[in-house]
Amino acid sequence: WCASASWVIRGGGSTAATSFTLGSGVTVASDWCYGVTYFGTQPQTVVIDGTVAVTGEQAAISGNGNASNAAVALTVNGTVTATQDYAIYNPQKGTTVINGTVTGLGGIEVKAGTVTVNSGAVITATSTPQSASANNNGPSTTGYAIAAVGNAGYANNATVTIAGGVI
Repeated sequence: WCASASWVIRGGGSTAATSFTLGSGVTVASDWCYGVTYFGTQPQTVVIDGTVAVTGEQAAISGNGNASNAAVALTVNGTVTATQDYAIYNPQKGTTVINGTVTGLGGIEVKAGTVTVNSGAVITATSTPQSASANNNGPSTTGYAIAAVGNAGYANNATVTIAGGVI
């Protein structure tokens, strides 16, 4: 739960690399703010083995695409859900690997870095796809299980590899 911040868990910083694992059987829930966010100038590793569930107007998991931020290695083995936004908003450089279940108005929007969807993954969008609109501060689309969005305002390009799973 978050009272004054805009996230339940925030990873990252400017002095050292960080690592965070949400254990199996652990749930991060929010009815207002982001569940897990990560951004900073040092490399970060985030592993979701449990559940991140957001019912408010934010993504369950989100990064920051500022070019000065370091790469993030995100692995989802558990469950990520958002009822009013993308489950995962991924604007930053780095790698994202999906082995678990991702459900939201949109599943994943990626603006930079690489996303790999592996066998066993299930990605679901619960909304009807809408036309993309340019946005330099948040998702540009809705309703897509996976949306790779080109935007010169973000570091690097977005690359998606679908190696398996149900989309």
